[in-house]
Amino acid sequence: MNAFTLPDEKWRAYYEERLPENRQKILRDLEGSAASQDAAFYSAAQTLFRLRHPQKKTENLPDIFLWQLIQILYILRQKSLFGISPAGKLKKAFKELRIPEELLLREEGRCALYWEIRNLTARYRETGKDINYRKKWFGIQALNDDERQKEMLSDLYLIGEKGPDLCLREEEKKGAKDEAFCALLSVWKEAVKDACPTY
Repeated sequence: MNAFTLPDEKWRAYYEERLPENRQKILRDLEGSAASQDAAFYSAAQTLFRLRHPQKKTENLPDIFLWQLIQILYILRQKSLFGISPAGKLKKAFKELRIPEELLLREEGRCALYWEIRNLTARYRETGKDINYRKKWFGIQALNDDERQKEMLSDLYLIGEKGPDLCLREEEKKGAKDEAFCALLSVWKEAVKDACPTY
């Protein structure tokens, strides 16, 4: 069995839904139907939802993970002075997700995180359908569909491969690796790649 296999197919609707308000309703329904063997997975999924959408309201829920994903992309796009690696800034941005260490070190937690990141990636990809995504000529001219798709795939490569790899190499250099942080990066890489296998 794959390490990221959902505990039950009933979870698929939750992770395929994009709107936070609808996901919140599905998660509440799952609470009552979650089997005892799914309890650890449900707890991790609930923790991640609360971290991603921290405000206690039912409409227009903010998406903190999406904001951080955009921050990570911004750091990777910046030109580095004197060739200094952005690994430090990236680590801070990843850490701002505030994923609890105990969640990252448990199999059910990593599985729930994998599916949450896949959902996040799919939600980010939807922004690429907007005519305002990555305009050219100093933000004046809109890209055509093919150009937007190309830019989106390029951005996802930065988010899903280059960023985590920079951080992982930095951890290797340190010798004493942050196990939980490395687990976050590994799950992040796998989830983005599986959500967008064509980049």
